[in-house]
Amino acid sequence: MNKHLNDRKAARARGLGASALACALFMTLLAGCAQPGGSGPTGPTLGVFTSGYYNNGSMDLPCYWKGTTRVDLPIDPAVAPFGGHANAIAVSGGTVYTAGYQEGGDEAACYWAGTTRIDMGGSKANAIRVVDGTVYTAIEGDWYTPSFYYGAKYGTGTTLTALPGIDPPAGSTNLYAGDFFAYGIDVAGGIVYTSGYCRDGTGGFVACYWTGTTRTDIPEGDSTTAISVSGGQVYTSGSYWSGTTEIPCYWTGTVVTDLPSGGAHNGIAQAIEVAGGTVYTAGYCTNGSRDIPCYWTGTVRTDLPDDGTHGARAQGIAVLGGVVYTAGYYNDGSNDIPCYWKGATRVELPRDGINNAYATGIVVVEE
Repeated sequence: MNKHLNDRKAARARGLGASALACALFMTLLAGCAQPGGSGPTGPTLGVFTSGYYNNGSMDLPCYWKGTTRVDLPIDPAVAPFGGHANAIAVSGGTVYTAGYQEGGDEAACYWAGTTRIDMGGSKANAIRVVDGTVYTAIEGDWYTPSFYYGAKYGTGTTLTALPGIDPPAGSTNLYAGDFFAYGIDVAGGIVYTSGYCRDGTGGFVACYWTGTTRTDIPEGDSTTAISVSGGQVYTSGSYWSGTTEIPCYWTGTVVTDLPSGGAHNGIAQAIEVAGGTVYTAGYCTNGSRDIPCYWTGTVRTDLPDDGTHGARAQGIAVLGGVVYTAGYYNDGSNDIPCYWKGATRVELPRDGINNAYATGIVVVEE
């Protein structure tokens, strides 16, 4: 508005008539429309939101960042004498939603709508989606009885739905034989999709995803870390063991696509998003001496800047307008520093100044 008023004043000072003034205003607006990614009349303002936690010297505390402004999330001291984490983030209807847990010896799953905490059953909330005002979360699990093993669930608000795992062998005395966990969630066509892994009852791991409560195993996978559903197809990120190294990858259904990791070094894809028909994943690869944060566009890897010496990891991904945003942390030689990368530009996030902190998830919205 002020810009247009200034245009009018300038036009009058030059003695322009009404038609010339209208033309000048039109050209000003046209020029503004030709500058995507700006703010105000020239384009939408983008809000970057990241979830995470920071250590205050005695415990980890959950938080999220709007841009580079940290917002602390409340915990119940009676339930969480050891603090808590925010593991994932979503924004819907102008409200920021985060999912995580409180730590009191055992973990207690919860999510926050803004800064209002909603407690749930289960161990940890690892992922979150909000669709038509309903909050969906992937729950790591809690102890089942009488079998005493961890079982994954998903939450619809505070209502938890148990997911099927792989039953341990009859007579098994291994308390972990039947464990299974959920790490990713998405919602499409009214169906809830979750992803994670199961123990196979003999010490091995089986990557999987669930369509509603129907489990689909991924034969070569160790674990899926996240899930994205696009065009009716299920995509999951993760890794598998080749016999010599951990191979970062994503799956289209149960078909694996290997991601380049630098040869004989380990890697893992920690997050996934499908945008414009392209699969984007984020994670890290080792180079033999440190972890290198990166993202993949299809199978093309882009390394992200750390301090060049001590390593870093990317743990979340978002794509908007063809720009890739990743969230994670880097080590500066003394502490782990939370950050996000816009493309290959690193943006440091505030912590308490002297202790470790981590960004765990990211979402970018037009405001």
